[in-house]
Amino acid sequence: MGRSRFVAVLAIFAGFPSLTSQSAVAASVGHTTYSEPFAFCRAVKNLDIHGEQGIVDNRYIGPAIPPSVLRAVQRRVAGAEEGQTTWRCMGGAVYACYLGASGRACMKTHVVRRPTKIIRAYCAQYPGTSVPNSQNDTAASWNCNGSVPVLDSAYPQPRLDLRGYLADAWVKVSP
Repeated sequence: MGRSRFVAVLAIFAGFPSLTSQSAVAASVGHTTYSEPFAFCRAVKNLDIHGEQGIVDNRYIGPAIPPSVLRAVQRRVAGAEEGQTTWRCMGGAVYACYLGASGRACMKTHVVRRPTKIIRAYCAQYPGTSVPNSQNDTAASWNCNGSVPVLDSAYPQPRLDLRGYLADAWVKVSP
């Protein structure tokens, strides 16, 4: 066992309040850790692994939802709370998104012109209806023309950013 790994493990067992288990894990494998989201994103450039609790990466040891991220979302959506917010890194910058009811707007997606298996199955079961978001695994809106899925022409195809996310759902966060 290397010295740094031994020290990290010893710190965990000794209960040092200055070392969290996350930072100890990062230290044990030789990663630099970041407690500030802007420095973290500058270092990693692009990181798509995020969830309802923010970034999922052991190099980031700061608050799950940094105050600057929450403020950026609250400027767009009045009353948004920490549990309704996520963030990620793109091009070395911090981006924030309001999860809303389903979180779908914040998910990485793709624009397709052909219905997926899930959409085809929904239309086969519920002909003549609109495909709800819970059954739609694409960024487009779909209707069932009888049992045949068709793109809903009332809604334009969404614009995606360079990483495959809905461009209008994410906001760049200023330091």
